[in-house]
Amino acid sequence: MGESSLPSTSLVVFFTLWTASLVTVGLLFKDSASGAVKIEQPPEVSGSAANEKNRNTDAKSQKSKAGSPTSRDNEIESAEDLDNLLPYKYASLPPIGRWIRLLRLNAGRLNNPEITCELLDARFTNQPFRAGSLGTIETADGVPLEYEALSWCWGVDGRNFGIRVRSVNGTSWLPVSRTLALSLKRLRKPHKDRLLWIDSICINQADHDERNRQVQLMSLIYSKASQVCIWLGEADADSTTAIQLVKELTASEYLGSVPSSAGDKPRWESLLLLMQRPWFSRRWVVQEIALARQATIHCGPDRLAWADFAVAVQLILDTEKAVQAMSNIIRTGSDLADVSSWIQYFSALGASLLVQETGNLSWAHLDDRSLLPSLEHLVSSLSSFQVTEPRDAVYSMLAIAGDSIPYSNHSAESTLTRTPEELIMSAVPELLGGTPFIIDYSRPYADVCEDFITFCAAKTSDPSRALDILCRPWAHAPSPNATIVAHEKLAQHKRLQNRPRLFSRSVSRRSEGELAKYFARAAKVVPSDHWAWLRHTSDLLLGMNQSSTVGDNGEDSSKVSDEEAVELGLPSWVCQVSGAAFALFYHPGKHSRMRMGRKNADSLVGSAAAAQPRYSASRGMKLDPKRVRFQKRTALGHHSLYVWGYILDAVQDIGEPSRSGDIPTSWLKLAGWTDTASDPPESLWRALVANRGRAGGIAPEYYAAALREVVKRSGSHVTVIITSSFTHSEVSPILAEFCRRVQASITNRRLIRTKSGRLGLANPDVQPGDLICVLAGCTVPVALRCGVKKTGLEMHEEGLVDGLQAFKKCLVRLEEAYIRRLRYQAYIKAQGERGDAVITEIRERTLEINKQLRNRTILREEQRGREREMGFDIRIEGRAQEYWASRPYHYGEETRVEDIQSFYTMIGEAYVEGYMEQASRFARANGLPARRFEIR
Repeated sequence: MGESSLPSTSLVVFFTLWTASLVTVGLLFKDSASGAVKIEQPPEVSGSAANEKNRNTDAKSQKSKAGSPTSRDNEIESAEDLDNLLPYKYASLPPIGRWIRLLRLNAGRLNNPEITCELLDARFTNQPFRAGSLGTIETADGVPLEYEALSWCWGVDGRNFGIRVRSVNGTSWLPVSRTLALSLKRLRKPHKDRLLWIDSICINQADHDERNRQVQLMSLIYSKASQVCIWLGEADADSTTAIQLVKELTASEYLGSVPSSAGDKPRWESLLLLMQRPWFSRRWVVQEIALARQATIHCGPDRLAWADFAVAVQLILDTEKAVQAMSNIIRTGSDLADVSSWIQYFSALGASLLVQETGNLSWAHLDDRSLLPSLEHLVSSLSSFQVTEPRDAVYSMLAIAGDSIPYSNHSAESTLTRTPEELIMSAVPELLGGTPFIIDYSRPYADVCEDFITFCAAKTSDPSRALDILCRPWAHAPSPNATIVAHEKLAQHKRLQNRPRLFSRSVSRRSEGELAKYFARAAKVVPSDHWAWLRHTSDLLLGMNQSSTVGDNGEDSSKVSDEEAVELGLPSWVCQVSGAAFALFYHPGKHSRMRMGRKNADSLVGSAAAAQPRYSASRGMKLDPKRVRFQKRTALGHHSLYVWGYILDAVQDIGEPSRSGDIPTSWLKLAGWTDTASDPPESLWRALVANRGRAGGIAPEYYAAALREVVKRSGSHVTVIITSSFTHSEVSPILAEFCRRVQASITNRRLIRTKSGRLGLANPDVQPGDLICVLAGCTVPVALRCGVKKTGLEMHEEGLVDGLQAFKKCLVRLEEAYIRRLRYQAYIKAQGERGDAVITEIRERTLEINKQLRNRTILREEQRGREREMGFDIRIEGRAQEYWASRPYHYGEETRVEDIQSFYTMIGEAYVEGYMEQASRFARANGLPARRFEIR
């Protein structure tokens, strides 16, 4: 019995272990109806599906493992792993129509490091120009498609990983960044392909022309996507906690209540950290989210509807109780005491700004562009949003601005086959409800800045505010990690070779006799026997001086001139985002992390969307925004802005810069306030708040008492008055309000005293001797620094360069006129039998338009005649330098002078008492002459 029981016991143990193993691998389950145990074959479950099941069954396990995914989940093929494959080569998209590429992401498990995909061409059909209109997308064979668009942060990490791209020519590989590769793994479905549009993959980034055209279509791409997938990056414990908190805030049973127990401190900190992930500070996401029909946030395996996230942020912004609760919670406990300053700047976080801006924007609003904000407002108000390519600070806002439309300037060959909407844009853009803004990534960055400033000046409804953009931080400094290195000679050569020009290949194939005939009829500018000279001169002036010509085989060994290949630095009249009020930076303390904080004072000119300017220093100074003049002299190394104004004063004494909005006690001595027990000088307390209260009105009188009390409570032994100690812990709301206003006015500024004894605030780079000036079109004074006087040789060189550039512009205009004629001939030919009737209609319409133009010219000349009788010529800024040297001119009792030997550097905006309202009246009353400034 005992001996025979051993095999039986072994069988029992073996069967128990075998059963346990089956249960472990999921082969055994219990029938709910019969209670019997059954063995089934395991279904094919992907890694992502299994992970989803585990998350649903064990929430605590999910939270503990969120920051440490399995190693297989994060494995990606590196560039070295794909050395055996050839690099993928993009095929050009068809030139006619709205063509894009789509990425078919092949199915795969999460733990599979190989990412395979296909690229296919697709086009938008029956699609008017505006993104809000109906339309479909289909393949070249007419098969309708539905796709999703990815919104992600490029970052600065290198493209050291790769994906496999299948095509008819076999499998090749394409380099991608780790961030993008991980997002593809998370978005990949286990059993079904997924159709996506991803900017870095679906656009050939090395082809400037294609990139320009695709950016023009960006609003269409995102508005037609079935969904926008937002990739924030891999998950961690904080992100999982934050997403759970958002879901609680937006749940119906929690709506209106805010978690406020002591145990909720880490949860609020996690939410703030999530809201400061890099994606929320990316400039392009404003357009991508505003145009999205539906959007979903992906953070590792976690998902959250964008609509829920926006509701939670808006709830915090709009509910004073919520903000107060968060502030009180975080301030309790020494471990999170330094986080209290976060709450003060919650509305300045990228996520908060994004929710607020996209709440005012909608892809449906593109049909009525008057409902959209201006381009100047979008670009300047979103200065805290980052871009990898600095030109995108402007280009990313074009499609969602109410006064602009993105426009890619096609080459000469494609201008003959443009779509009707593109022809409308090039000829009568007012029919589209906005002004075209040309997208050209090969254009020098400083020229793009000039284009933007010129656009803002022309679109303003108040000429006295036309140049306020000179004081609004908006421009990003070129980054060494930018995806486009401007004007590399090879890329520049390709651009110049393909740009529309007088002797482009399409034109060269036509007879020179026909070209001469056209010019003889058009303007008789160039005799027909001078074509050889004009060919050489035009190539030279356009920066296309060639050492050889294009051969029959299409090869071209032309060289780009060094002048065109030079990228000048940003001139001083471009206000950079380094001067923006808020930015992400490392704060000192126990929890030293990148977070939002104040780095500079608020701009004095205020928001471009404000109905009224905050100050009116330039009121009464006439400026025609269309005549704001720029002159770029690449060969001489500078880029100038010409504008007229007055020199009001000069800086005599400067104080030390204010750090973090604190008041140096040396400022009190500079202002002459030695007895702090007495009332402070009015000029001092008004200067500390730039003479404005919290709501933008004149500073209230009780600010004087508030300053005296702040100084008294700080003590007499301190060298710096810490204003943050009053804004964070002071129970007095008046002192807190005053100190917050001080921080908004003096942070990273100096207190100055002018030669006339006036107090003011200026940029930290200001120096004694700098000039306080008011410029026509700028509502606040500016500080200018006069440079070294120009020599006679330098002025002679400038005259030569200006003459060559003027001739270059004439050639470009002749070229554009010739291309328009070719396009007109192609259009008439396409009409067939209706050609004669169309010609008649066009001629009648042309006569009518010419009559209107003649009437406008007559009225304009009459107006100029009246102004000349008064001694003022509004065209004076466009005159030659010799005119200025020989003849000053007058405006009433005012004299304008031109010092052609002087140029200036713009230091920045300034507050100076007595000069903030109608400074021109002060200048005329004191007999100060108006000057034309050359600002470099």
